[in-house]
Order: sequence, then C-alpha cells, then structure tokens
Amino acid sequence: MEIHNFYNPWLPEIEQDKKGEVSLHKQDSETHSPIAGAEFGIRKKDTTNFIDVQATGEDGVLNFKDLNYGEYEIVETKAPSGYELSPTVHKVVINEQIPVVTLKPRTKKKRLP
Repeated sequence: MEIHNFYNPWLPEIEQDKKGEVSLHKQDSETHSPIAGAEFGIRKKDTTNFIDVQATGEDGVLNFKDLNYGEYEIVETKAPSGYELSPTVHKVVINEQIPVVTLKPRTKKKRLP
C-alpha cells in the first residue's frame, strides 16, 4: 500500500482558535495602591456561569488567559477585608484588534459606623 501526503491548494486552511487575555489591576480608590485578595469572575456576555474565578495577588493583579475571541463580563465576586464589593460589571471585547484587555478597577474602603 502506498501512502501519499500531498498539499492541496484548493482546500481551505483550517483556522486555529484565536485566543486573548484580560489583565486586571485592582487599586484603592484613594491611594491607588494595589489591593490583594479581591476575587473576580469572568463569564461570556449574557450568561450567568463563570468560566473562571481568580483572586488578585499581592501586586493587585490577576490574569484571565486563553480566552477565545468574543464578548465577556467581569464581576467582582468577593471584596477583600476592609473594602466594599464593587457592583460594576466590566464589559470587554477580545478580538484581533484588541487581543489583550487591561482593566484598572478602583475600590473604596468600607465606612466605619
């Protein structure tokens, strides 16, 4: 049996899934210093289930990587001790023009009674 591996220029190329990422830098709204321990979830637009949930590190940064191109929503799911939970839903689009999105949300400290 003879096996041939010919290139066929008339067949369309198989396009690989294109990926992007979101980098989030959490900061104090007054001092602009990084905030560790804030948890954020990312989900596809108009869905309720999170694809991933991560907490910010000591540098206040977290990264959602290997995201397919599309529209996403990022929500703070847990505020660090001493800070308010942000109700903001961050909407982002990842595509060929914008494969990496950077967010810099700021949070207020809780007011003492």
